Amino acid sequence: MKAKWTLVLAAMLVISISAYAHHSQQATYDLNKKIEVKGKLVQFMFRNPHAFVTVESMFENGQPQRWSVDWAGAALLGGRVGSRDSFKLRDVLVFAGNTLRTLVDQRMHMVKIKRQREGFGWGTRPGEVVD
Repeated sequence: MKAKWTLVLAAMLVISISAYAHHSQQATYDLNKKIEVKGKLVQFMFRNPHAFVTVESMFENGQPQRWSVDWAGAALLGGRVGSRDSFKLRDVLVFAGNTLRTLVDQRMHMVKIKRQREGFGWGTRPGEVVD
């Protein structure tokens, strides 16, 4: 019986450590601040724990800027998005998402994406309709 409780306590400790180690979206991103970015794909990293997309768009003055977009992990996306070959370099993509709490980089957490060439769309929030 004592061994059973020791095993249960050890399992709880491992679970709590991994839960503590994972970051919160609210801690990193301002969920009240939404932006939209349109740009050409320059990098797509289809991996775990998060997939990342890098797009190049233009400032209003015509200067290029790169945005790093944090997405869900490959395990979650695999059944819905496809594979690492689902996006091609220079695809024109439109992202909606939340910016960093501190605007030190052009980085955002993706809420939805749309690819213009055939209208592919994907949303991350329950009940969200991608138009």
